[in-house]
Amino acid sequence: MFRKKLVGMTAMATVLAFSQNALAQDDVLDEAPTPIYVNEVELGLGHVNEDSFKFGEYTGLEEQGAFVIGNINLQKRSAFDDPDTTYFTLRGTDLGLSSGALQFEYGQQGLFNVHFGFDQIPKYMIDDARTPYLFANDGSLMTLPAGWVPGDRDTSEMTELATSLRDITVEHSRERYSGGFSLLPAKNWTIKTDFRRELKDGSRTIAAIFGSSGGNPAAVIVPEPIDYQTDTFDASIGYTGKKGQFLVSYNLSMFDNDLRSLTFDNAYASTRWAPVASYPGGMGSIGLPPDNEAHRIRFSGQYLMNNTTRATANLSYSRMTQDQTFQDYTVNPGLVVATPLPRTSLDGEINTMLAHLAVTTRPSPKLNVRASYRYEDRDNQTPRDVFIVVHSDSGDQSTIDTSNARINMPYSRSQHLFELDAGYRLRDNMKLTGSYDYEEITRTFSEVSKTKEHRIEGKLRFTPTPEMQGWAAVSYAMREGSTYDHNAQFVASHTPDFLGPDPDAEFENHPLVRKFYMADRDQLKVRGAANFMPNDKWVIGLTGRYTNDDYSETIVGLTESAGYSVTVDGSYTASETFSAHGWVTIDDRVFEQFGVASRPGTDLYDFAGRGWSVETDDKARSMGLGFEWAAVKNKLDITLDATLLQAETSFDIWAGTLNSVAPLPDVTTDLVSLDLRADYKWTRDLTLRLRYKYEDLLVEDYAYDGVAPDTLPYVLGLGNQSPDYSVHVIGLSTVYKF
Repeated sequence: MFRKKLVGMTAMATVLAFSQNALAQDDVLDEAPTPIYVNEVELGLGHVNEDSFKFGEYTGLEEQGAFVIGNINLQKRSAFDDPDTTYFTLRGTDLGLSSGALQFEYGQQGLFNVHFGFDQIPKYMIDDARTPYLFANDGSLMTLPAGWVPGDRDTSEMTELATSLRDITVEHSRERYSGGFSLLPAKNWTIKTDFRRELKDGSRTIAAIFGSSGGNPAAVIVPEPIDYQTDTFDASIGYTGKKGQFLVSYNLSMFDNDLRSLTFDNAYASTRWAPVASYPGGMGSIGLPPDNEAHRIRFSGQYLMNNTTRATANLSYSRMTQDQTFQDYTVNPGLVVATPLPRTSLDGEINTMLAHLAVTTRPSPKLNVRASYRYEDRDNQTPRDVFIVVHSDSGDQSTIDTSNARINMPYSRSQHLFELDAGYRLRDNMKLTGSYDYEEITRTFSEVSKTKEHRIEGKLRFTPTPEMQGWAAVSYAMREGSTYDHNAQFVASHTPDFLGPDPDAEFENHPLVRKFYMADRDQLKVRGAANFMPNDKWVIGLTGRYTNDDYSETIVGLTESAGYSVTVDGSYTASETFSAHGWVTIDDRVFEQFGVASRPGTDLYDFAGRGWSVETDDKARSMGLGFEWAAVKNKLDITLDATLLQAETSFDIWAGTLNSVAPLPDVTTDLVSLDLRADYKWTRDLTLRLRYKYEDLLVEDYAYDGVAPDTLPYVLGLGNQSPDYSVHVIGLSTVYKF
């Protein structure tokens, strides 16, 4: 509906443009003055040659056929010496598509401003999915067709699957309405308010699990319904003086999900589950994102202590809450639930304090120094309770002395970050800077209670000749943590009845596994860039980086990652009528990971027999070329942009002597993109615009290609494949400027 309204508005504006243009066909282009502010209205038609969700993922060009081209930019501003300071702007882009936006602003310079806006962004995800499920209740209830034949945790036994499959799409869209005003009630004072309402509707994919761990789970991949509303309100008051300024603001965010849960028929009938939980009659249920709200109060300011020293401060306090009513332990009434929920809702509360203070000074003409301190405390006040869960809607409730009795863990963290930077100008064409950072993070319910990281960097800026300038930087960071307690989370989330007299003997992951973001790490970074201008026609640039992360203390987990990137770009201006540009980028990154295949009764440290490793190599090669050409001066302008991308991920896998493994295929992406535009100035005010876009994408990914809904024995999938398209888009429009 809104798309039609936007198109109608654009059509009316263009009709007006054509009616005015009819009186100006004989205007001479060279004699027309160039206004400071130019109004512009564009209207036309385009055509897409084939359907492709991936091509139109965010643009709205997902369907084959015609579409409307609509853009508008209207504004009114008086000259600087005009006593009338009233102004307005009206901007609209892509008004004929589901990615359209419209913004209006009106005000009086130095007195007030009001603005309103609407924009929308689509997200087209999957257009080749198939599922046997039928949808009701806005997609929150999914049922299987009559005559369904289940499998005993094996999709190959679902004999009616092929005849029951039906085509579905997975997509969602976001619409955002905004408005607000700013007011200058007195000299140096500003009051602002902004309100935004965002509506998100559609679906995305989610995995729904039946059964529990221990060898008997089965899953289905289904569309998760989306029906969100997020309201955000901001209000602030600010003051700007000769020596300082400050801003006090309040932010409110409220999230509402109209759908509380996703309920679906169980497609399996396993003998390992309670009969009432299997097909027919058995169901599963997943809680969807809960309603929540957040409040934040913030103060920011800066003060000029003297001509060379400035102090800044940012202080904030926020409170986030979530108290949506819990779902029942199970959606299957036939299962035995002896112990009720410990409380009716999470009663979640997180309070966060943030303070960021900084001082910048220039003690001498050649030396500048900046010191800053950041403190953040995220205090999770959510209460803890014992939740005695059921086996994923497939069995009766457990007891307090089993692994399925779990205690929620309200994670909290605090951060101290100190940064010191200094720069010294060695000579007019050379400046040396150095920095030292220290970060300390404390976490609760974590394997590592405290991590400390030191980072130093040296950077040199140089301009050896007027035609050349550049910089180079080297940094080194070292992160160390407190003693790694491998089963800390396992112990904290289980009851004493289950852990028994020796909690340290209980664990879930291998005792030597290290989470990479908390593990000890040494990091080396080398970065640099240079620009060279040999003459007034050429500009050549070179940028590069190298990063190495060494997890030297990690035995099981990510042990090392290293990568580099190099880009060469250039531009050439042949004349006033022709210029060209181009670039080439090479990007390569390698990840090394080691693991152990272990289970109860096996040797946890049999690395030779049960160890495995994988080296993942991500490579990307891309290049681009373009030009701007005034083919006929003041008449015909042509622009071209072309891009080529080739990316490849390969896997080098080693398995222990007790294992055998087949090599994984490479994952590749090939993209060719061409964007051509020609503007022909028919008259002084009217331009005919022809635009052609070509894009060809081919992705080969073993996780999707050839994987049908029943390819995996314990996963009933959607059967969607990797994206592959070759799309041509052509558009013809008129652009009226006045």
